[in-house]
Amino acid sequence: MKRGQNRFLKLINGDTTRSFEFRQTYLITTAGALLALAATVINYFTNQSPTMTAVSLAAGILLLVLRSRLKHFKTLVWPTCILIGIGLVLGIIGWVTSSGIFGSAPFVFYLMLTWLLATRNSDSHLLLTASTVVVLVGLMLMQKYFPHLITNYPDATAQWSDLVAGILATLVFQALFISALRHQFEAERHLLNTEHGKLVETMSKLSAAQQAAENALTGRSDFLAAMSHELRTPLTSVIAGVRLLKDDTAEHSQEEIVGFIERSSQALLRLIDDLLVLRSHEAGEVSIVFAPFRLREFLSDITRYYLPLARNKGLDFFFSFDERLPDIVNGDDGRIGQILANLISNSIKYTERGQVTFKVALCESASESIVFEVSDSGVGIPVTEQADLFKPYVRANDVRRRIKGTGLGLSVCALLAPKLHGKIELVKSDSSGSTFRLTVPLRIDQMREATAQKNLTKLTRGLRILVAEDDEVNALLLSKILNKNEIECAIAHNGAELVRMANEGPWHMILTDIQMPDIDGFEAATRIQAALGPGNTPPIIAVSAANFEEDSSHREKSPIVHWLAKPYTEEALLNAIAQNLHEPQTQNI
Repeated sequence: MKRGQNRFLKLINGDTTRSFEFRQTYLITTAGALLALAATVINYFTNQSPTMTAVSLAAGILLLVLRSRLKHFKTLVWPTCILIGIGLVLGIIGWVTSSGIFGSAPFVFYLMLTWLLATRNSDSHLLLTASTVVVLVGLMLMQKYFPHLITNYPDATAQWSDLVAGILATLVFQALFISALRHQFEAERHLLNTEHGKLVETMSKLSAAQQAAENALTGRSDFLAAMSHELRTPLTSVIAGVRLLKDDTAEHSQEEIVGFIERSSQALLRLIDDLLVLRSHEAGEVSIVFAPFRLREFLSDITRYYLPLARNKGLDFFFSFDERLPDIVNGDDGRIGQILANLISNSIKYTERGQVTFKVALCESASESIVFEVSDSGVGIPVTEQADLFKPYVRANDVRRRIKGTGLGLSVCALLAPKLHGKIELVKSDSSGSTFRLTVPLRIDQMREATAQKNLTKLTRGLRILVAEDDEVNALLLSKILNKNEIECAIAHNGAELVRMANEGPWHMILTDIQMPDIDGFEAATRIQAALGPGNTPPIIAVSAANFEEDSSHREKSPIVHWLAKPYTEEALLNAIAQNLHEPQTQNI
């Protein structure tokens, strides 16, 4: 029974996605059509006016058609006019053909007014009621003063059947109307509760987001304050070292002061590199450049740099390298060095007494993989805080927080290790200290080693290299490195000058900065290739402080064959030249 009632309510309410006015109009057209067709049947079997019977039948059919087409209307203006017209026609003809006020015609006006009051704006209710009253008063006056215009029922049976049908139809219609209104009320209340629940959930999320944003802002503020301190400390040391070099009465030797400046500069560079890695990761770009490098020299440079730092703090610095380690491997020595620098500097920073140990060995479980292990006897990291250890801006317990730092080091390590196809992990950490392990696959290439040696030997035999560098200090540094290795070089101070001098060659190679006035390095390289032709263009290497990934889209479209990031070492520069030197062009010069 309830299922049938729900189906009928669904029928008379129509499309539930439409507005309340549309749904009520579906109701009036459905109920009106049913009442009109029922009136047609009653009129026919009780021998009432054929005119009224025909009008009722036409009205029923017209209402069914209107209901079927109602969904195609965007507004209710025309449907409302049609319904009012049908109601007036039925009411007036019913009044004239069925005993006027003593018949069922008043019910038609009542039902029409009820529908209009339910679907129209409350501002129009008074007008609608007054209009209906005026029409009814006019019909009653017509019946009083012109009674011959009114046709009575053929007999008492027809009159009573018509009145009973009108009363029952009105009651049923009113019941359905009230049910529809109740259904609408329940739906609106349910929607309101749903929206209220969503609002509460949204407010909860907004509150959580606001709290997270405030925490992040506090974390960033603390980070910026720590970063300011960490940047100023080595920068101050560099400035102080330069002043000591100018002072002839300084107690320290020049070699000692230069080493002091170099270590401070390296610390400053490491902080900047960490920031760039974090920024590149947030942008979805972290540059990794795999190239051959000398592993043993790389490890010696690391230990030579950190040994005095540990000793200055009163710590023992032990290191051991597996004798089976290859000489030349293929990988990104800059990124590996960045990870190791963070691990070792952290161990020194958080160890007050005891030792720091740096071990490097071949991985027993994976061929051509190297294991780097850094251990210390520091304060350790509680188990509860180890899960967040590799997140940005997160630093461990209060003992570690008392030591200055940015909280970036380990997060940078965690970002870079997967990019190198490797893995970093905290092996152990307790009150006796911590041990971190980095495992990285480094392909051993003996053929590359022989080729690199061969090409490096050729560098001392009169190569001619064109250098484009708008910074005077960088140009001087680059020219000194090349001249030291018996390489003839010429300096172009901007992109336009580089294009002109390249055409005045010949040159074995071109080294160009990227960000230069007038014409940048990409555009200059493109113009040089267009002027000389792809087969006659010397290899072009970018020597730039710009981020490799940020300029990768330009680089793919240019003739640049290699990217060397500033700052660079002399060995990295010579290796880049050796690896990209073209034999045929060398012989043609």
